[in-house]
Amino acid sequence: MGSLVDPVVLASALGDVMTYAPATGSPVTIPCTFDAVAVSISAGNTEITTQGPQAWCRLAALPEDPRNPSGAGPVITINALAYFLTDARVDGVGGVLLKLHLAV
Repeated sequence: MGSLVDPVVLASALGDVMTYAPATGSPVTIPCTFDAVAVSISAGNTEITTQGPQAWCRLAALPEDPRNPSGAGPVITINALAYFLTDARVDGVGGVLLKLHLAV
């Protein structure tokens, strides 16, 4: 299935670029939206607040499904900083939210 959005337009709209390097296979550089200090709140009987970096991108742009990564998992580089993937949440409209942890 072809892309419905021109990659140049998508990169301009999203504003950031990341390199997704799977444990096996070739890395890809794709447009994303990056938030260095995102806050997530879980509703319900218990409310939990966490902070951490996250990036949103098109699921189809990735070389693998991040919910089931190969080997030890990918290394994601944004703004010259490397991150490990801690969680991936598909949004139902073709995107995926990648929860990240700064590699030290």
